[in-house]
Amino acid sequence: MEFILFNNSKNLKGIVDDVFVKEGQPINKGDLLTTISTQLEKVEIKSPINGVVKNIFIIDSLIVSCNDKLFELVTHDELMELVREPKNINDTLKEGLDEFNYFDNYEEVETTPAVEKLEKKLEEQTIDTNNKNNDQLTFDSSKFNKKSSEVSGIESHILNKNKVQINDSITQELSFFNNTSLGMGEKVIKEDTNNFLARFRDNQENKEAIKNDNNNEKIKFIEKLHQRQNENFDKKQEHQEFRKSVDSISSHEKIVSNEETGVLKNLNSLNEFSKNNVNLDDKKINNNNHKEINSIDLTTNNIEKVSKEEIIKTSISKSSVSLSLDINQLLNLQDILYKPSIDKDVEINVSTLLTKAIVYSMSSSGAFFKNNQKFINIMQKFKNSQKRKCTSINNLGISIFNFKKELDKSNNFNLESKYMIYDFLNFNNYISSCLLNDETIFSISLNNINQLLKNDGLLYNSLSINISFDNNELSFENIMSFIDSFTEVIENPGYLI
Repeated sequence: MEFILFNNSKNLKGIVDDVFVKEGQPINKGDLLTTISTQLEKVEIKSPINGVVKNIFIIDSLIVSCNDKLFELVTHDELMELVREPKNINDTLKEGLDEFNYFDNYEEVETTPAVEKLEKKLEEQTIDTNNKNNDQLTFDSSKFNKKSSEVSGIESHILNKNKVQINDSITQELSFFNNTSLGMGEKVIKEDTNNFLARFRDNQENKEAIKNDNNNEKIKFIEKLHQRQNENFDKKQEHQEFRKSVDSISSHEKIVSNEETGVLKNLNSLNEFSKNNVNLDDKKINNNNHKEINSIDLTTNNIEKVSKEEIIKTSISKSSVSLSLDINQLLNLQDILYKPSIDKDVEINVSTLLTKAIVYSMSSSGAFFKNNQKFINIMQKFKNSQKRKCTSINNLGISIFNFKKELDKSNNFNLESKYMIYDFLNFNNYISSCLLNDETIFSISLNNINQLLKNDGLLYNSLSINISFDNNELSFENIMSFIDSFTEVIENPGYLI
């Protein structure tokens, strides 16, 4: 029994091009089983033995990782052992063997048990012994009467002796066969069990170690994110306090200027009255001045109330998150889809894959698309123009090629949508961050792609994004859930095909 694995020198993932064999198909050593395309090369998987394909673990267009199982092959002798027990042959393998008429070229399967072989052999030995004894006997008529009793006794003695020897031989050989088979079977079962348990424990320990590493990385990322969020919050508070102080100073200056204007008007009116020799009563003058001052105070209070209401109306409760992601796997998928996209006359670029990844992550999070809101608006900025598009979560069930076609058909926003994607990847200008403060519930900007250096000295492609969300509609935990889902799709983009 031979397992065929996917191995390559760079430990890269690949996508299955074609599978050239079926379960139950006879194969020879060196026959081509399948081809798998990676980022760097096309790998041909060939048979190392002569035999039959027992199991196939892959299909066309499947993404496989290094050391994944592809096929299970068996030799002719191993297949004969499996055929002895019908439960070891599944329906697919049985149909394949019938389809290729595998057993027509071979003799029928030997089904005589070992015990029957031994009995047949012992029976032949008994017949040969009796024939030899009969040949050695010589009949003498003159001595028949004298030796009849002796011959009878000797004959019965010989027959009883042969019978005992035969029975003892059968018992000994059967006992030896049973003990040997049971002992060897138990030994093989114990060895296989111990090997399996050892491999199982190693796999469990590796899984636990990987899980702990992932949890530690996730905790570090969340701590850094909280730290950055707190820094942004402190800066925002300082900015708001500064704005309040500036607004208070400007309002005070307006009040002083209004008072000066009122006083100048009152002085001018008094001078005019004095020039025209109009005698006014002191009480009336005082009342008029008091009314004017009250009207100025009321006007000032109304202006302050209006400005406060406008500030309250214009203040929006928004928060934002900025981060960068490794999109090497997404770019590898774009390279793999290049040839199929040409055949289907559809251009699949990074923006298309990222758009579907965002919609997929929003749908998986569970906190979005409430109140039957199923649309997401998309604004794509180019060098000298921009495009408005719209897509729906109903398009997640279709292929990436049909998703791109539906996206190209759209040419305007959905006015009821409260979700927005800003795509600056084709803007040809460097945008480090984009803090969004629009009227949407959730908006995300795809800023630019840079090549950065990891700690181990390897280059990777980093995507810079900004997320803005309404605190009244979405919580910080909802955004963290979206980021986790979006990161998983970027690292495993096979969900997007």
